[in-house]
Amino acid sequence: MSFKNINKIAVTLVIFVLCANLNTVFAAKQNPKIDVIHYNISLNITDISGQTINGFTEVQLLANENDIDKISLSLKKLEVDSVFLGELNLTFLHTDENLEITLLQNINIGDTITLKIYYHGQPAIDPYWGGFYFSNSDGGYAYNMGVGFADDPHNYGRVWFPCVDNFTDKAKYDFNITTTEDKKAVCGGILIDYHNNADKTISWHWKLKREIPTYLASVAVGNYAFVQNIHKGKEKDILVLLASLPSDSTKLKNSFEHLPECIDIFEQYYIPYQFSRIGFVVVPFNSGAMEHIANIAYPKYAVDGTLEKETLMAHEFSHHWWGNLVTCKTAEDMWLNEGWAVYSEHLFLEKVYSKEKYNQEVQKNHNHVLQYAHISDDGVFPLSPVPHDITYGTHVYDKGADVVHTLRSYLGDSLFFLGIQKYLKAMAFKSASSYDLMDSLSKYTDVDLKDFFDDWVFTKGFPHFYIEKINSSDLSKTEITICNNPRFNDKQYLNVPLEISFYSKNWEKQTEKLSMSWKKKTFTFELNFQPQMAIIDIERKISDARTIVKQVITEKTKYDFGVALMEINIEELQDSALIVVEHHWNEPENKNTSVKGIRFSDYRYWTVNAVLPNTFQASANIRYNGRTSGSLNGNNYLDHTLNIDNEDSLILLYRKSPEDDWIEYSDYQINTGYKFNKIGDIDINNLKVGDYCLGKYDYTVGFGFINKEDTNIKIYPNPTGEQLNIEFSQINKNQISLKLINLSGKILKEVKLDNKLIVSIPVHDIERGTYIIEINNNNKKICKKVVLGI
Repeated sequence: MSFKNINKIAVTLVIFVLCANLNTVFAAKQNPKIDVIHYNISLNITDISGQTINGFTEVQLLANENDIDKISLSLKKLEVDSVFLGELNLTFLHTDENLEITLLQNINIGDTITLKIYYHGQPAIDPYWGGFYFSNSDGGYAYNMGVGFADDPHNYGRVWFPCVDNFTDKAKYDFNITTTEDKKAVCGGILIDYHNNADKTISWHWKLKREIPTYLASVAVGNYAFVQNIHKGKEKDILVLLASLPSDSTKLKNSFEHLPECIDIFEQYYIPYQFSRIGFVVVPFNSGAMEHIANIAYPKYAVDGTLEKETLMAHEFSHHWWGNLVTCKTAEDMWLNEGWAVYSEHLFLEKVYSKEKYNQEVQKNHNHVLQYAHISDDGVFPLSPVPHDITYGTHVYDKGADVVHTLRSYLGDSLFFLGIQKYLKAMAFKSASSYDLMDSLSKYTDVDLKDFFDDWVFTKGFPHFYIEKINSSDLSKTEITICNNPRFNDKQYLNVPLEISFYSKNWEKQTEKLSMSWKKKTFTFELNFQPQMAIIDIERKISDARTIVKQVITEKTKYDFGVALMEINIEELQDSALIVVEHHWNEPENKNTSVKGIRFSDYRYWTVNAVLPNTFQASANIRYNGRTSGSLNGNNYLDHTLNIDNEDSLILLYRKSPEDDWIEYSDYQINTGYKFNKIGDIDINNLKVGDYCLGKYDYTVGFGFINKEDTNIKIYPNPTGEQLNIEFSQINKNQISLKLINLSGKILKEVKLDNKLIVSIPVHDIERGTYIIEINNNNKKICKKVVLGI
């Protein structure tokens, strides 16, 4: 499924509170005693304005144990009227979501019975996402969305029929839905029949012959018209049936222009389509889509006649391999459904458009994960297992796709696609865990993937690779030291395949491969030239904690380096230049600096690398943003860990290489605007090759403190606007000097005490902000923070 327009931080809190208060244990969550074979759902859905349904479901089940005297099913909110076994009226207890039915005679292993359960009522809606919806727009709709994001379990078959509601219990279905005569009922499977009734209603019979879990069963009722054709598939002709309002049919066709290519792509790179038909049904749901088998609930907003939302189409359709064909065993492994579906969007773009389009989308997704996954999910998590409250979070969807991209690079295209095809065939119509995927891919590719899964799937965070130094003094060999400073973990990543691309002054490129299993390791290569530049993984095959952009510079203009979060303005250019900007989503490992009182960003820094012509001059611009609220698609949550209360405290640090100490960059301008809103930008003049990092002057780092209990010094008023008074209760004969210093270290005023007990410093002429009073007494220094703001 896919969803939109959601504040994920608020959602996490809602889900956590709801799950924390779930006290009922549902026997049907995991019910090893029985196996449901078939559901025959017969419902009257004519009362759309009243938002009610009524009817019965026949549940055919197989006993897996001996002496079963009670059957437990799940049914949420709806009221049970009666339960029959044949002609026998059975007693039952329906509390919360648990429907417990008492049998008149025990059943044993291998016995099959069919329970007929009559019920009615107003179906439930999850407080966040999912459930059974009614709408009075466009003549009226009724439809289900098969999961509940906040509920436990997430499966939401139980909101409209009694069932064993988990990911592993799978059954076949018949749907018999009665509607008013102006509407159609669209369900999964094939339409077997429909007939008009004497009361001016129509009954629709759909049959789904494949065994599926409950959350993938579906119904949608509306004033539908069908757009249908036959697609010539890899193994068979496939019926494609799309349903929308008659007035939306043309827009539907245009928005689904690339559905035929999408079918061919997934049949070629996964396996041939395994279900009876392909179906999408348009519903007025404003928060996403749901991958019901052969009947995807697709939002009306995405049917606009353009291709803008076509990746949503690809995402939902891909679930017919990732989720519908092979289903995750538990919600803790939801990345097997959703991460692979997001990756399928990227594969769709690659094959319909270009590899360049694929790379752009992969890097855009990677940037989003590095910037926001831990923010939107309120923590850092492995892909497996994930907590219940982030089953449908950014880690599962977007980091899941990030890791699949990396897996493809680990294996190479041939083994990657061969492995997943074998896996999908072996696990078809079954449920799988991350360990099942690991074992299957290892078996079918003959590549041991234990290290990969341990490092990328079962461990939180990312590796972070960088070049510490290059030594190419001997033209016959080049030594390069590679370091790994992981983000959000301290794991020793093993056997990571890396490519190192070396560039000569004439842009000759030589790429060497290595396997990285160390915190730091020096490798030696024989090159055909003396390198001017070396970049790790320039093609971005491995999703470590960096975003990289390479650009060929041909004219004097401004270049946007996109996900590297830098703009470069070319001011002088004799010939073409090659510039690579890396945005490191991690703190620099070496923070040696001679600048006093500096707090480094623990979140990010940049590396600018280039092969430049003789005449070259450029400036750059970077944005800073210390805000911790707002959209999760903008520039916020970039510098929030620096705690930028006053932007005057910011400093731009520079080093030529990771072996060098950091210094303040010699030529830059901070454009703060309003100095307390935590956003602005920095102009970097005379741009140099090397590393750049944001820092801030922090009087708690390296300056020292005044101890209020032990000192005889008072500074008042603080804050102040006109005059600052420094009072000593006693004084010695040694001369004391006072300095008023801004957070960039610049001395603004200096006063000699000369045995006075009180000294006043006028500050009305100093810009409002945060400053430091430095008191020197016989080479002993203490500091105090003061605020000029009144």
